[in-house]
Amino acid sequence: MVLSKNREDKLTNAKTALIKSMRLDTQLWAQLEKDGVFSPDVRHKIETLVSWWQNPWKKINTALTIQLYPTLEDKIMALIDQVYRLWDDGYDKFVQCLEKTGQEELAKRLWVQAPNTKPGNWNQRTLSVLSTK
Repeated sequence: MVLSKNREDKLTNAKTALIKSMRLDTQLWAQLEKDGVFSPDVRHKIETLVSWWQNPWKKINTALTIQLYPTLEDKIMALIDQVYRLWDDGYDKFVQCLEKTGQEELAKRLWVQAPNTKPGNWNQRTLSVLSTK
């Protein structure tokens, strides 16, 4: 894992909420690409995600494979998997992108307080990566 333990734990604890309520739309993708969190290639891989199911009854027909088209939940889980692979600053930018695209509740769940900052209300906090970076 390249994420720090506290960020990894936040992401793990928020996984169900992300899957249930994240809006994985063009606005979020545009913000993620603009802020350099993910490249267009990552978006393409997730958008065209294909799941494969192998036949468990190999004696019947070893060639039988069913292609499943991904659901929104599949795509969000694939995105979460990519977030686990980010460094801490990429994670923080991901959280900022959620906030910038109107998904503040999810951003609050994922937010990790930067060292040496005093807790305050959400609007007064600064994320550990400044938006000017």
